[in-house]
Amino acid sequence: MLHIKNENSGFTLVELMMVIAIIGILAVIMFGVVRTAQQRAKDANIQAASANLTTALEGYYVLAGEYPDDLQKII
Repeated sequence: MLHIKNENSGFTLVELMMVIAIIGILAVIMFGVVRTAQQRAKDANIQAASANLTTALEGYYVLAGEYPDDLQKII
């Protein structure tokens, strides 16, 4: 039997659905990776702010001899 390929053939519906499913799976995986990276960045920002606050409090203590009653004094 001789099979003649139709020159006007394109992708079948099943092939297109498989590609869309694969793209969807990859998008879900990337969303999780990006979400994790964002959370780590927020945590690092909080740690840096905490270290800066500690430094400011220690600097105030060196100058004033006591810790401030209100944080507005060091800002």
